[in-house]
Amino acid sequence: MGDVHHWIVIGAPPTSFIGRVSELELLCELMERTRLLTIMGTAGSGKTRLAYEAAKQLAARYPGGVFTCELAPLSNAERLAATIAAAFEIGTDPGDRLAEVVAQQVGPGPALLVLDNCEHLRAAVANMIVRLLASARGLSILATSRERMKVAGETAWPIPPMSLPLESSGLEGSDAAQLLVERVRAIEPSYALSAEATRAVAQICNRLEGLPLAIELAASRLVVVPPAQLMTMLDDALALLAGGESVPRQRTLRAALDWSYDLLTEEDRSTFRRLSVFAGPFSLSAAAAVLEMNDSAALDRLAALRDCSLLAADTRSAVASFRLLEPVRQYADDRLRGGVDESTARRLHANWILGSTEEIGAHALGLGQLAAVRTFKELLPDFRRAFGWSLAEEPAWAARMAAASEFLWDMTGQLTEGDLILQAALEADPTDRELARIYTGLAVLAGRRSDPKLLHYAELAVASARSAAADIELGYALFMLGYALREQSPDMSSAAYDEASVVAARTGDRLLGAWVAAIRTLGVVATGGVVEARHAHEAQIPVVLEIGDIHSTTIALANLARICTIQGDNGGARRALRTHLRLLAQHQNWAVSAPVLITTSTLAARSGRIRESAQLAGAYWRLCALFDRKPVPTEPELEMVRARLPSADYEAAITKGASLQFTEMFALAKHEAERSDPTDYGQLTNRELEVAKLVARGLSNKELAARIRRSERTVESHVQHALRKLNMSSRTQLGAWAQKHGLLD
Repeated sequence: MGDVHHWIVIGAPPTSFIGRVSELELLCELMERTRLLTIMGTAGSGKTRLAYEAAKQLAARYPGGVFTCELAPLSNAERLAATIAAAFEIGTDPGDRLAEVVAQQVGPGPALLVLDNCEHLRAAVANMIVRLLASARGLSILATSRERMKVAGETAWPIPPMSLPLESSGLEGSDAAQLLVERVRAIEPSYALSAEATRAVAQICNRLEGLPLAIELAASRLVVVPPAQLMTMLDDALALLAGGESVPRQRTLRAALDWSYDLLTEEDRSTFRRLSVFAGPFSLSAAAAVLEMNDSAALDRLAALRDCSLLAADTRSAVASFRLLEPVRQYADDRLRGGVDESTARRLHANWILGSTEEIGAHALGLGQLAAVRTFKELLPDFRRAFGWSLAEEPAWAARMAAASEFLWDMTGQLTEGDLILQAALEADPTDRELARIYTGLAVLAGRRSDPKLLHYAELAVASARSAAADIELGYALFMLGYALREQSPDMSSAAYDEASVVAARTGDRLLGAWVAAIRTLGVVATGGVVEARHAHEAQIPVVLEIGDIHSTTIALANLARICTIQGDNGGARRALRTHLRLLAQHQNWAVSAPVLITTSTLAARSGRIRESAQLAGAYWRLCALFDRKPVPTEPELEMVRARLPSADYEAAITKGASLQFTEMFALAKHEAERSDPTDYGQLTNRELEVAKLVARGLSNKELAARIRRSERTVESHVQHALRKLNMSSRTQLGAWAQKHGLLD
């Protein structure tokens, strides 16, 4: 959980990077002089490949991390903040506080963000860039776009075409020719050029104006078509577009795509068009569903497009993924629109996403949860597209998608988008069972954000579940109702929990039963029900672990650690925290783990590490502010820390903790959780600490009993327990120990 260097490449093509030496040198030089560099160029000009390669070469210059964010799948600006947050691995959608959260995540050290394909959201991206650069002083941005961002301080650099062959020197010294020949030889290693073919290749490179994507498309055809014939075909395609699009290089790419498309069989053309419905990378099974064929037949079709350089295949993982490069996908989408297979392709795509979402949702609360959460994150670009289509064309599908995603928005930290999706689904005429799940999902999100609509959503969820006679949905809706009522009406909250427990027993839902047993005890901690609360959480954790609900396990462990500190059991608290922090590495969600920081702050204070305690408290309060969490009341130990530290030192420690990166915050918490101090005064309960403090002030047992309103016998019992725990034999030792550890104001 310590310092981490980030190198994240989204959709980076597996082919080698060729040429562009001088351009890379210039980009690296420009990034030394500016915090915002925009690489401008038309579709297919190589902006993305050049940006990723430059970022890779610049990585050592940015110890704060290199982060990449691909914006092409976004159709509107609503998801911009969450998409950038995901690129920074923040784990929770921070909404309007994105810039602040990014600043916290990257810290003061130099960091680089690559924003790819900004043009279709230029105004929103430009506004976001301004906010990011203002908040994160150590952040630089390398953007790619077809036009400048029009932001103060921007350096806009138009990407030049690849260097072209000169008539006098053949293909030597030409990046364009090198790219074309190497791509041909990747398909046909023995490919050789005659003198006549060399001249034709040079003409092709010049005719394509050094446009990398167009050259790669041409290379795929040189395996089966002689260069001279390909040159004639290209001339014909360009002639057809004369007088059309105003930008010459756009005409060039369109021509290259046109003749690549025309050379496909009708079956491959249909495949090409249909695959454009995917917003991001897709699996073989997903492609087979949209193509209406089995996996083997679909693989043949994908291979045919790959051979024509129209499709990128990534086989670096255990399961292959495929994607159309964005300019190619846009072209294919243009071909699909209004065509005979558009309606079929979009329907098949939406149906596939519906089935995938329901499969993921079925594992959201059990074994396979981590894989389900990861898959849902990967599915999101296509989920948005399919959900939007379904709202307009198949509302019943949209309702099913939303119901299946009930808990997934909270688990992935996508609180804002989840709320938007679930609210939109209410207009899709859901069934009562679906309404129960949608309203429960809305209640979960409202509870996470302290939204006052929590109770309203929970009541609607319960009513819908009752109407549908849906026991499982009713149980979770009642759980949320109990949670919503916990402060304003404890009796009604208890009644809701009671009924939820009955439902859990009737349906055999062990997870719901464990949730209810643990959550209802938290409300009685303040009134002395600490032992009961601890037993409930200790019983819950093995159940949820066995079921596979890691998300709930992390929350339960954080609660258990807090309960242990209230009991005075520092060892138990540290054991719970260590397990929590190990799980956090698998299921990263900073907002959910915020309570860990205040618990470790308490432990540090009890161990006499008062500056560390203040730093952890500052980190906790900062995290609560960033993610709209309601902080817990200040612990007595923190009052002691404030009293022992000079005011300036205390404020400096709080400020230092608040300025830490998220990884640093939890690294500090981990360091504290892993300590084991023999003189850790957290062995004492809060009452025993209070007694020790009063003993140090010289109060007799009689005076002590009057002060804490307990009998002298009870006071003497507290004193003896404290002496035994600290291995002491006299009240004098206890008083000296209390004074040494700063328990006196």
